[in-house]
Amino acid sequence: MANLFGKLNSLRYKKSTLSADITIADLVAEPFEVKILFYKKGTLVPAHTHSTDTLHIVLKGKIRVESPTGRGKPRIFEALGDYRCGGWEYRGRALADTHIMIIQEPGTTFVKSADPAFQPLG
Repeated sequence: MANLFGKLNSLRYKKSTLSADITIADLVAEPFEVKILFYKKGTLVPAHTHSTDTLHIVLKGKIRVESPTGRGKPRIFEALGDYRCGGWEYRGRALADTHIMIIQEPGTTFVKSADPAFQPLG
């Protein structure tokens, strides 16, 4: 397992369109899209929704995820913790340098929150 995590840094990452602080590496795993996201400690994940059910698995690090409306309690996910999203809005903050694997249907998109009253996580 340590060898796998050591290879995370050797993937070809590119900037995400969700945030300039998030980088992403695309992997091939038909019939799904699999992506590895990297968040530096402190990175804010802007409020957004996914167009389909999306599985997030924390491979390394820690992230806080919550509803920007305050609905429900914030949750913290650590290595091998997972959460699903799709159709509901959420935001987050990396509490450590964090790698997350996303598994989703091909062509899944996300939409940033358009709510002008939205305040980022403090």
